[in-house]
Amino acid sequence: MLTGVVALLLAIGSAVPTAALGPSLPARAAPPARSAAPPVSVSMTTINDGQVVSLLDPAQTAWVHPAPTGAVAEVTATVDLHGSPVHQWVAHLDTPDSFQGVTPGDCHGSEEAPPRQVSCRFAVQAASGPNRLQFHFTADNGAVDVEADGTITGGRFDWDAEWQVLDATGRWRPTGQSRSISLPATVPSAVRYVVTNTGEIPFRATNGCDDRLLPARSRLVCLVRGVRPGLSLARVYHEQLRLVDVVGATAEPDFRVAIRSIAGTPSGTRRPDAAVAVWPLVAVPLVLLVAAGAIFVLGGRSQRRLRRSSTAG
Repeated sequence: MLTGVVALLLAIGSAVPTAALGPSLPARAAPPARSAAPPVSVSMTTINDGQVVSLLDPAQTAWVHPAPTGAVAEVTATVDLHGSPVHQWVAHLDTPDSFQGVTPGDCHGSEEAPPRQVSCRFAVQAASGPNRLQFHFTADNGAVDVEADGTITGGRFDWDAEWQVLDATGRWRPTGQSRSISLPATVPSAVRYVVTNTGEIPFRATNGCDDRLLPARSRLVCLVRGVRPGLSLARVYHEQLRLVDVVGATAEPDFRVAIRSIAGTPSGTRRPDAAVAVWPLVAVPLVLLVAAGAIFVLGGRSQRRLRRSSTAG
């Protein structure tokens, strides 16, 4: 009986509309999801030795010829938007250390379709030494605002080229400004040329014995003729190298030297051969002179004896 009553009440409750039971508690609305701004990255580069060099990496040195003698350096700043929907932008590069404070012009643009990246090229007139570069990019009234600091270095392209010969002590001796030099014919020697980077910008000798990059104060040593008697080295040596620095400047130093062969030994050493050669020239006349004196004395004595003999008779 009780089981039937409970079943009846449950049936009646399920048939009553929900609205008749009173208003239900409102559901809590989920907070709107915040759209995180897509990441924006910046790069600043230039070209050295045919390779892209980062101006943002302290481990890399980006070289340029300093103004006013050097050409204007081209710096490329690239902003990767990674999907940021920008339509108008302005990019500015501040160069507080540049030559005479010259600042390159701004880079700006607008596109109806949002670009994936924006690339700007700036002409920088660098001074000698490190030059700070301060890049600032804004888009759509500040919707995107990013900055980056880089460095570019102005340096001289300079060199020294010389001939050297091996002396009797085994040391390499520069020929200096002399266009000719004499070597003993029988003394072993050798010939080489040396190119030294006396500037700051690295360069390479593209037609030398080695085309490796030469940093500041480094040398390229090229042996032209190995050790042999000086007589075999006698000739005119001439080289015209082509030097190319990492910025693209070129130079063609032309240098030569004439090596002559002479008889004898190097200065500062004994010359026994000469002493032996001179001794007979001095000894023979002395011997002849002594012999002549002896003959003269003996002849005088013989004449006096003959006179005495004739008087006694």
